Amino acid sequence: MGSRFHGDLMSRFFEGYKLTDQLLGQGSRSAIKLAKGIKQEDEVAVREIQKDTYKNNLDVLYKEMDILKQMQHRNVVKLRNWYEDNKVVLAVMDYVKHGSLLDYLLERDFYSEGLAQNIVSSLLNALHYCYKKGITHRDLTPECILLNDRYDVGRNIVVCNFGAATKVPIKDIGLEELSTHFYDHPEYRCPEMLNKKKTYGHKCDIWSMGIIAAIIVSGGVSLFLDEDQVKTIKNVRRGQFSWEPEENWKFVSGKAKNFISCCLIKDPVKRYDYHELLEHEWIKGNRMDTKISSKGLGSYTVAKQKFHNIINLGAAVNVFAGLMEESDSDSEDEGI
Repeated sequence: MGSRFHGDLMSRFFEGYKLTDQLLGQGSRSAIKLAKGIKQEDEVAVREIQKDTYKNNLDVLYKEMDILKQMQHRNVVKLRNWYEDNKVVLAVMDYVKHGSLLDYLLERDFYSEGLAQNIVSSLLNALHYCYKKGITHRDLTPECILLNDRYDVGRNIVVCNFGAATKVPIKDIGLEELSTHFYDHPEYRCPEMLNKKKTYGHKCDIWSMGIIAAIIVSGGVSLFLDEDQVKTIKNVRRGQFSWEPEENWKFVSGKAKNFISCCLIKDPVKRYDYHELLEHEWIKGNRMDTKISSKGLGSYTVAKQKFHNIINLGAAVNVFAGLMEESDSDSEDEGI
């Protein structure tokens, strides 16, 4: 391997795989295509990344590859290997065939709270594994959850999208400052992420998990999402929420609500950690058979798309910068 490259040489990829034209996904920096092994004929997903989209900051890409190579957990996407030349990186990953979790739930009129318990339990186990490896995801949304199997959905979710992940010592409560990458999903960010101090720890993932759990068990309620970005950010910074609308929450168990509340404690010191959540009665207890309507998930996805269609990254940066300049008295009033 040439000393200027971090991954294997590109020629070795084509010795082992045949890249197809079938597009599995598209992002701002990469396209995901289906490939087939030449010898074993197994299918893999290949993320084709253009290096020039990282400009002079390729270390960010290399850090993501390094983090993914460490992951060996059934609920975390697996990077088999990665290859590069002067212009492109090809990341070969397990092919997660069954699409996104939200799409699966939307295909059903109803699903049970027990299924929600299994999904959140698997998500919790995946994040706890990452935590033990010293890795924080930092960009967790429902779109990061894919399905590896449709017959035992709750136990076969796969967490992906580790582009914003970072390594941090387990006892270190502070991480690097936010970059522009973090402005596009404020409804999943914890209050300390949107605080002008801009330092936060691994419990940012626990907060995001609480938001996702709420969306699943309520059938589509995003607790802090508002009609525009300014209101959404202010909602998160206040850290206050209610079980509204009532029709979405009236049949949700008290144990589920308590679990969500434990994830969404505003003070990160008091917010439950992974060990406490793994012992929570909603995770360890009997599975509930209460039915959850998926109709609200459709409304949630439409509302979310509308919200993100009316903003752009440049505007988001300006909004965020303005909020960060709020006076100390404003922050104290909000308890931040």
